Amino acid sequence: VGINFKPPLFRSPSPNFAEMFFWEAKRQGRKVVYWKRTKPDILLIISKTSHQDLLDYYKKQGIKVVLRLDGVGVKDPSEPKKDNLNYLTATKSDFIIYQSHFCQRIWERLFSLKKPSQIIYNGADEQTFSREGKRENFGFKKLIVTAARWREWKNLKQVIDVFLNLDEPNLGLAVVGEGATVPKHPKIIATGRL
Repeated sequence: VGINFKPPLFRSPSPNFAEMFFWEAKRQGRKVVYWKRTKPDILLIISKTSHQDLLDYYKKQGIKVVLRLDGVGVKDPSEPKKDNLNYLTATKSDFIIYQSHFCQRIWERLFSLKKPSQIIYNGADEQTFSREGKRENFGFKKLIVTAARWREWKNLKQVIDVFLNLDEPNLGLAVVGEGATVPKHPKIIATGRL
């Protein structure tokens, strides 16, 4: 399998889909290579690629392309297909992996592009997150947990604003994930990892 992701030398504390795919394939004894180094039997594109010429080359060679979409990725909702690498990459894919049913519905409605597909939810590192593992006590009777690799379009500010407007004295908010900008507040905890 070729993948548009340079495999890491070591596991990260917060693995993304590509990294988890790589380590699981390695555990199963399968070969995963960076796509620019060899001609793969199948190509897994994570999110999108700016290397459309290389993608076109592999397509002409008859290599099947699987795209793992990371959300929806629209710059301008009035013209969603314009300058959109997610869309361009999807048009050249043979199969799409969506991260949720929600993303699939939005994608198909917005782009009118239906391809064979499968839902594979975002995973978590079982060595870090398990029922048998170490538990953290955040000090609240009730807790709302929101988790992501935080980027502007994921609207963490809105989540925090809504939480702060709730009138629940025993409720806390745990913000899990890298890239979170969280105000100092006694009822909000940011873990900084996913």
